[in-house]
Amino acid sequence: FKGAVEGVKNAFTGLGDEIARETQQGVKLAKQLDAIEDRERDLIKLRAEANREIAKARIIADDETKSIEERQKAVRRAIELENNVAKAEQRNAQSYVKYLKDRIALGESTDEDLRNLAEAEAKVNDLRTESLRRQKKLENELKQLKGEATAAAEAVAKAIEEREKKALEASTGLIS
Repeated sequence: FKGAVEGVKNAFTGLGDEIARETQQGVKLAKQLDAIEDRERDLIKLRAEANREIAKARIIADDETKSIEERQKAVRRAIELENNVAKAEQRNAQSYVKYLKDRIALGESTDEDLRNLAEAEAKVNDLRTESLRRQKKLENELKQLKGEATAAAEAVAKAIEEREKKALEASTGLIS
């Protein structure tokens, strides 16, 4: 009988420690989720502000009354904004994936938990894809402006060459 009591006692000895450990992990996970949700709200505002600034930059980039340098600077600024916001969004989405994985590892997971994890992982990829599309569009705008700058420089060089040629012909005609 003494052996049976000892076995029950040993079984319950680690139970208190395990409950305390799981409680600590649960509190830690709750704090992680709160921080992720706070950042998510901040990112909603940040994305809206960045989209507004990117739209302004595009207006400047399309404004042919501005210098090509100004227009290129505006597009570069838009690219920088997009990169910064996209990185922040992706970091937060990855934090949420980590949180879900940690929560699943803490105990038994349901089909809903696994579905939420799959959706969170998909969101990380979707954010990357959306950002790549926006970056590609901005890079194409910058490339177009560089092409315009090259064409403008070539036109100026050609005009100077023509002017010098005419001046040379005129001076040669005077000497003859």
